[in-house]
Amino acid sequence: MNAADGIQISQPVGTLVVHEDIENFGDEAESLVKGVITQLSADGLSVKEGGTIDTVEIGGRIVTNGKNVRSLHVQGKINTIAVKGGIFSIGPKSKAVLIENGSVSLNGIEIVERATKS
Repeated sequence: MNAADGIQISQPVGTLVVHEDIENFGDEAESLVKGVITQLSADGLSVKEGGTIDTVEIGGRIVTNGKNVRSLHVQGKINTIAVKGGIFSIGPKSKAVLIENGSVSLNGIEIVERATKS
């Protein structure tokens, strides 16, 4: 299986607008990064350490379909986020949201985790 983030932010960004869904298919897998084999996850929206986003507006959903992946993975900071259709993870050992040493307020956003498609 392949591993590739839907959107990855590692530097400061003002506003990120996605008019429809962010949907990703894939698992955690080895990937070549700067000449080195690295274990990566196919996360939906990933904000790395050092990455900040002032405002995120998603017109649809954030969805991942795969094993051991995250739909929203925050290691940096999101000041304001709106996800009209909610945040969903579908797959074993997957998380809809994982916040690691980062910050984001998810008030009013539907968050759903499922081990398999229903």
